[in-house]
Amino acid sequence: MKNIDEKILMTDGEIKQLQNKRKKPIIQSKQEERKKRDRRLYEKGAVNQKILKIIEKREQTEENIEVQEEATDTEE
Repeated sequence: MKNIDEKILMTDGEIKQLQNKRKKPIIQSKQEERKKRDRRLYEKGAVNQKILKIIEKREQTEENIEVQEEATDTEE
C-alpha cells in the first residue's frame, strides 16, 4: 500500500513540475509584454510632462506680459 501511495505522490509531483514547465514560457512572455507596455506608458508620460511644463511656462510668460502691459498703462 505504501509503495502505491508513494508512486502516486511522485507522479503528482512530476505532473506539477511538467505543468510548471509548460507555464514558464507563457509567464515569461507576459512579463516581457508588460515591460514593453510599461516602457511605452512611461515614455508617453514623460512626453506629456514635458508638454505640460512648456504650456505652464507659456502661461506664465503671458501673465507676465499682461502684468507689464497693465503697469505701462497705469504709468501713462
